[in-house]
Amino acid sequence: MSEMDRKVELLKLAQSIMREEHWSEAIRLLKENSSVAGKHWELLWNVGWCYFKLERMDEARKYLRRATRLAPENHVCKYGLGQVYLKQKQYKKAESILSEALQIKESHSARIGLAFAYLAQGRKRRDLVCTAFLVFQTWRLGYSYGYGLLCESWVKAPTQSQVRKFSA
Repeated sequence: MSEMDRKVELLKLAQSIMREEHWSEAIRLLKENSSVAGKHWELLWNVGWCYFKLERMDEARKYLRRATRLAPENHVCKYGLGQVYLKQKQYKKAESILSEALQIKESHSARIGLAFAYLAQGRKRRDLVCTAFLVFQTWRLGYSYGYGLLCESWVKAPTQSQVRKFSA
């Protein structure tokens, strides 16, 4: 089997395990196949994302940075790394990498992450602050499970008074 075929099979298997939210099992699989995984951004990204889901941010950052080095123009790599920086309260780094992700490809998730980075730094940017508030309110009211995952992953959501203050 060629290396590319091994990579494709490994990626399918890892993603299948990840869909079941068996993060440690997926990490184990990918690390056991590190000779293949270490050469492909998608596999490194998956290891990093599994660590993110396990809230092991130092390990997540390590693998997501490696993925980003292998695919510097990939917005998904930069988005994942931005999420780690948000969790680690490294808001300037999160702002920078999420801005890069948005320059590569517009993404609602990256834009919302950028809004939270701005809020956490006390920075004014009306469009981003309003976006963050609306997403949080949508989730709070029970309209979107996906938004809930985003909101739970980031810093404390903005209050109405914060939105009024930053939107003024």
